[in-house]
Formats: sequence, C-alpha cells, structure tokens
Amino acid sequence: MSTQIVYRDVGLPFPWKMLQIELDDQTFGGMILKELKDIMGYYSVYEDGADFISETGAKIDYKPSDMPYQYVKSIIDKQARFMFSKQPDFNVKLATEVQDDSEGEKRDDEVISQYQELLDTVLSKNRIGKLLLAGLKDCFIGKRVAAILNFSPEDGITIQFIPSYGFVHNVDPITGDMTKISVLFNLVMHEQREAQRIYKKTYEMFDDGFCYVSEGIYNGLGELVEEIISEQATLFTYIPAYVFVNDGLTGDVDGVSEVKHLMMGERWYSKLANADMDAERFGMNPIRYAVDMNPATTKKENLSIAAGAFWDLSTDTNLGEAKQGKVGVLEQSMGYSNSLGVTLDRIKGMMYDLVDLPDIRTLEARVASGKTLKALYWPLIVRSDEKMQEWQPGLEFLAMAIIEGANLYPEIARLHDSEFTPSDLELEVFVENQYPLPEDEELEKTLDMAEIQRETRSRKSYLKKWHRMTDEEADDELAQILREKNMMATGVTVALTDFKKKEMQSIEDKAAEQNPKPEGDPGEGTDGGAAE
Repeated sequence: MSTQIVYRDVGLPFPWKMLQIELDDQTFGGMILKELKDIMGYYSVYEDGADFISETGAKIDYKPSDMPYQYVKSIIDKQARFMFSKQPDFNVKLATEVQDDSEGEKRDDEVISQYQELLDTVLSKNRIGKLLLAGLKDCFIGKRVAAILNFSPEDGITIQFIPSYGFVHNVDPITGDMTKISVLFNLVMHEQREAQRIYKKTYEMFDDGFCYVSEGIYNGLGELVEEIISEQATLFTYIPAYVFVNDGLTGDVDGVSEVKHLMMGERWYSKLANADMDAERFGMNPIRYAVDMNPATTKKENLSIAAGAFWDLSTDTNLGEAKQGKVGVLEQSMGYSNSLGVTLDRIKGMMYDLVDLPDIRTLEARVASGKTLKALYWPLIVRSDEKMQEWQPGLEFLAMAIIEGANLYPEIARLHDSEFTPSDLELEVFVENQYPLPEDEELEKTLDMAEIQRETRSRKSYLKKWHRMTDEEADDELAQILREKNMMATGVTVALTDFKKKEMQSIEDKAAEQNPKPEGDPGEGTDGGAAE
C-alpha cells in the first residue's frame, strides 16, 4: 500500500513552491504559509535559544556575552519526558460481550491475545516510545504533529510522526473528519530548483467512500519527476492518519506553540544573566586610570598587573608644581547581585508556572516518599492528563487502525505474526498513560489486594504486575494455588471426619462404662422358665 517515509533533513523545510501548490485550493493558504514561517522560528528558538542581544544604536567598545540559557528547550524536554518517558499501555479488549458459554469465552480470549500480541509487536518494531517522545516535542514546538500508518508488503506496518512544517491537511468543517493529508520532505537539496528532489505522499478520501494513496518525487518547481503510486485505492474507508493538536480553543484546528509563550521569559533571563556576566568579567579585570601622570611612565606595557609587580611612575612636570599625579582602579561593586538573583528566579518561576512544571532542585533532599513527590508533581500530572484528552483518543484511533488494517491486509500482518488469522470479533483498544513517579510499593500492593477482594482486579493481573509473570506462568501459578487449596480442603474434611468418628466412639465407650449390660440372656425370666 505504501513505502516507509524516512526523513533525511528534518531541520530543513522543503521549497515553499511545493507548499504553494498544495495550498492553491485552500482559502487560507497565505495564512498557513505565514504560520509555517513562524513555526520554523519556534524551532530555531528551541534549537539555539531565544535571541536576546538588542542593539539600540549606542556604540559599544566590547563584545557582549551571548550565551543562551535555553530554558525553552529544557522545559519542553522535561514535559515530554514526564508524559511519555514510560510507554503508555495499549490494551485490546472486547467491544461487547458476545459469548456466554465457557468455550466461547475461551475463543474470545484467544482472539484478543492474538491481536494484543500483533499490536505489541508492531508498536515495538516501530519503537513507539521514541516516536511518542519526539512527536510530543514537535507538537509542543510546532502546534501540531501528524501520525501516519503505512502498510507495505516489504516493511510491514509502519508508523511515522511528521512535524507541522512537513504536512498539509484538510478537515471537513461539519464532521471534523480528515479528508486529505499530504506529506512532503526533501530528498535532495540544491541551489537550482530543477535539481531539487522532494518526496510527496497523499492520502485523500474520494466520493466512493474509500481512501486513495498517491506517491511521487517532484523537483523544486513542483513538477513531477517520478511517479511511484498513482491514486491507488486502499481498502480503508477513512484516512489512516491522525493529527495531534496542542491545546487550542474551540474550533482551533491549528494548535498553540509552547515556545511562543516561553521565549519572552527566556529572552529576558538570558539578557539579564549575560549582562551580569559582562559586569563580572569587567569587575575581574578592572579599569586602571591615571591623572596628571607622565605619559612616558604610564604606557600600558609598563603597568603590569602580575603578582608582586612594581610601578615606577612620575608626575607630569609640564603641568606645574601645583599638580600632583595619581593612579587608581575602577571596580564593579556588584551591589545589585541579590536583586538580580530575585529577578532571575522570578522570571524562571514564571516560565515554570506557564507549564505547571515544579522546580524541585531545592526540595530534593526533603522528599522522603513517592507520595510526597507525587504531591509536588500534581499540577504537572493534571496538565499531562489534560494533554492526554487529545493524545489518548488519537493513540486509540491509531491502534484500532492497525488492527483493522491487519484484517484488511492479512498478508502484511503476517510479516509481524506468521500465524495471524483475521477475525470479525468486535474489538476496541484502551490506552492508559504511565507517569515516571516512584510509588510507595507496599501501599500500592495493599490497594491492589483490596481491588482483588472487591473483584475489580484479577489475581492474574496482580501476578503479572508484581511478579513479572507471563500469561502462561500466571495461569500455571493460579492452577497450582487452586490445587493446593483443594488439597487443603480435602485434608481438612478427612481429618474432621476421623475426628468425629473418634469422638462418637469415645462417647459410646463412656456410656457403656456407666451403664453395663446385665449378665445372662436378657430374654429369660427370673424363675428360669417361661410362663405357659
């Protein structure tokens, strides 16, 4: 169905001519072009730091410090690590309860296990954890990011994340469904547009209700050089792609860049911090001055600042006896340091507050438990949950597209699982995010055991979570527990039966001792004969 997309030069946008061709049929094409230029500026701030040196026209006789502190990059990376450094769980389940009998449930479990294994294999092969980390950063920087599925007889099922400057998409204004998406990136960069080579892939919905795919290689003028696929129909009734949008208000399909709100704080932080560095540099190398001194004795090469240096100076006699020469040093007092420190902390705190990121460097020694650390990170957890309102349905959509695509293209699915068999069982996928916070293990185990008692968690899941068992190992362990339980129950029953028998025999023996039977035949009379 498609070949795998591989980025050669992620940091370089394709020629704008290609974008103009793609946007010719869009009303707001000019606005999109302007927006993409802004987005490239956001990427520049992320990579190199915000520009903070402002030349106001005043002449300066020194080169000011220009070290960017890159807090924008640090904050975005920390957010992404917290949200996706632990890969989310993808769980395949039945959409509805179909079978009631035990045989039916067993077949359903086998089908679910097959699709779960296929999904895990595809995600692992595509290194979904790394893709999510990089994709989330792109989303934070460039407002949005696209995830596209490819089904190829050579490469199998592949997943690609495309930054916002690498794709253009159309959305139905009524239904909100994607109707077209085009992905572009450079293959060959050259000064002459005719020698440039740009790869373009397009998914588009047609009137027959199916998704069509086309691929080709173009030059910098937008002319087709090599056609790979020419509007070939797929078996999908929707576009197997999803665009993740960062924040945004109602009706916003473009998203919001985190860099836009953070870069002003970084600009002022770097500007003040570098000015402080300049003052410190000149304070370490103070300015020396001379008043009414003989110029012949105050030449620069004669005024050594080495340890133990001696200056032999004389007053300028041409100025008369009333003049007395003197020398001195102009030093920077650095009396503003405390105030500057407060200002820098305030700017940094403002940047952290914008994304609800805690600054725990001064609190690390006081954090005694995972519960305390979780409390400190609670605002960021809430913010991440807010982001998951966009990412969770998107990831579930992609996972379901992989499952449905496996049913549509079983020969491609067998590249990942040679024994894969399509099924018409109605399934759904649930995505649960995992945050990298240490938990209080004993407390969590207690809570899990309480869930088992309430029958809201299975013993099997407990064994898999805390004992790192596979499905087969957990089944064997549960079977062994059941056997031992039955053995114990049988042993108790036998012991109880034996105890009861012995107790009854003891009671009978005591009764016999207290009421002994009379000697002789109890049927004979006292006179030794029977009455006639």
